[in-house]
Amino acid sequence: MTNKNKLQNLKNEKGMVKINDSVILIRINRTYKENMSEKELYEATRKAWRLNLERAKSAKYVFSVYKGIIKEVYKANNWKFSEIYNGKKRYEFNGKMADKNIRTKYLDMSLVKYFKRGDSYPIRYINC
Repeated sequence: MTNKNKLQNLKNEKGMVKINDSVILIRINRTYKENMSEKELYEATRKAWRLNLERAKSAKYVFSVYKGIIKEVYKANNWKFSEIYNGKKRYEFNGKMADKNIRTKYLDMSLVKYFKRGDSYPIRYINC
């Protein structure tokens, strides 16, 4: 996808992706940095989330999302307890990048319609 198409995708509601797979969207707005390595992006996405463990286990993919744009797509192999923070259990997944056809379908696509303005909760469940 060219930069021009990506920009149009951001501005045009008709260009937003429709998700048919079972997916967890994880916003990493606070930890994302331009030019992160693949490993840094994976680590920023995979751990210490307060979430519904059963729903997480039913998701086929995990999307790393920054400012409404899909930065990476992972296939979670498993979810496990990570830590307790402020009295709340947090979980992490172990996984790998999704297959090329899934990544091609979703990478750099806009998800802004899935997050309401002002909503700070970083997790969204789609079809799970």
